[in-house]
Amino acid sequence: MPSQESFNQRLKTIAEGVLSLEINTIVCAHIEAEKMPQPEHALIDLANEYGAWLRERHKKDVFTPGEPSKASAAFFQTLRQAATELLRNGEDANLLERIRKNSDQLMGIFLRIDAGRAQPIELTRAQQQLPQEVELKPEELLVVRKAWELMLDEIAMQTTIQIDGDVVQRILRRAPKGVDLDQVMKAHERAVDISTSFWGDLVGLIGGALKGLGQLLTGGKSS
Repeated sequence: MPSQESFNQRLKTIAEGVLSLEINTIVCAHIEAEKMPQPEHALIDLANEYGAWLRERHKKDVFTPGEPSKASAAFFQTLRQAATELLRNGEDANLLERIRKNSDQLMGIFLRIDAGRAQPIELTRAQQQLPQEVELKPEELLVVRKAWELMLDEIAMQTTIQIDGDVVQRILRRAPKGVDLDQVMKAHERAVDISTSFWGDLVGLIGGALKGLGQLLTGGKSS
């Protein structure tokens, strides 16, 4: 059973998670229209995507010949190091930085899972063999989900809204080839409107739930 301290920390993490809203509009070559798979498969997908991109785009091969698809603390450390080295060249800095930061976070998730194990866990999709199941904390699942959703697609527009009203908007200086930036802006504006409406309802719902839980834990007392 989790301690009161860890439970309170989890409540704090949930509350912090709704303090800001980020809306991304992505330009991609194709849309697969699939939801994120189970976490262990999503982690392998990320490792494969990052490794394949480094090999195809920068001739940086991080795979061991003949090995099945895999994800582990050691492999994400390898990806992080490769991206860090390539960042010195100045090319594809935004995507390399994404690989570096995400690999750092994903490596941290594996290190947490590995704690207390005799051997570090390595998720693999070998022939006729499913990867070992892993249980992630809610905040870790959010990290994996965002990384999986974005992969290495190019973000054309991004809006970040803080609970105190601060708004930061980022737009690519040049539209990708064949992309009408005006249409992207219109689509992004609609996404912002829908997201802020949903966000407001979510903040109210979580705030009410936390208040009710707090009263329950304190015997129904309220200030």
